[in-house]
Amino acid sequence: MGNTFKPITVKQTLSIQLGDICAGISGMQGCRREMEDGHIQEIIDQDHLFLGVFDGHGGIGCVQYVCGMINPETGKPFFEESKDLVQILKETDEFKQYVREGKQDINLLEKAITNTFIQIDKQMKDYLEKSENHFKAYTFGGCTGCVVMVTPGFILCANAGDSRATMSLIGSKQIELSNDHKPENEEELNRIISAGGYVQNGRVDGNLAVSRGLGDYEFKPFDIFKDPKDQKVSCIPEFIIKNRKPLEEEMIIIACDGLWDVFTNNEAIDSVRQIFSEGETNIELVAEEMLDLALDKGSTDNISAIVVKFPNGIKGNGGGVKERREKKS
Repeated sequence: MGNTFKPITVKQTLSIQLGDICAGISGMQGCRREMEDGHIQEIIDQDHLFLGVFDGHGGIGCVQYVCGMINPETGKPFFEESKDLVQILKETDEFKQYVREGKQDINLLEKAITNTFIQIDKQMKDYLEKSENHFKAYTFGGCTGCVVMVTPGFILCANAGDSRATMSLIGSKQIELSNDHKPENEEELNRIISAGGYVQNGRVDGNLAVSRGLGDYEFKPFDIFKDPKDQKVSCIPEFIIKNRKPLEEEMIIIACDGLWDVFTNNEAIDSVRQIFSEGETNIELVAEEMLDLALDKGSTDNISAIVVKFPNGIKGNGGGVKERREKKS
């Protein structure tokens, strides 16, 4: 949603590494008035890599809250009194049990993440109901959430909305890690109608273009529907879980729809492969190049992407992204 402006291409980029698995994270405002994307990257309990992209709409507050974002003016979180998504996850009974029992029961991890989405959604609503800062409440909005956890035994994706994750094995086409939650999808449409809503022009109640996500409380009358799965816009994530194949794993891409509006999954995988084949070894530059490619292909949204490289992925020769940039200039 929102108007299109001359693109702002300044990028916020970083990386994280767990053993020989590395991830580059980058985001830029692009052709929008404000940057409403956020991301989370954290190593949990020493051997779980937690990565998430959160695409805000209707305001930045929801993303700031979920991601525990830091206010650059104060050096403190925008919402100091609140727990962010990862803090809540680590404190759930299911996650604690998962750790106690040796981190093998993926069903416990799935339940922990589901309860985390539910808890933070309720926590944010409680905050807004008590808030005296009406401007902050007005600009709070909502966000999608696409989270990938790389564990010793599994790759797990939890998704609510239309941010998306895909992966590839060496020499393979893409393997879907998430499905987009659009209001016209049969399962989503049935839930929306059962909750008293409707879909018009592909939007919930003619307004919201995604049917799952965090925030967006005008679509979540908790006093009427007690179970979050019954709301017109549900915070319940959908899971896709894959067994690890360490010798075959190549990459994972997690991104907001600013990238997926102009890339198919296979096109994105092929583009990252090409960057690696040209000799790029800096994972941060790989993520940045995917943003630039999306902008070149006509994306008019905020653009955020996480690129995960596994150790047996493509290695090439050449000048990589630096050489590409020199050819453009």
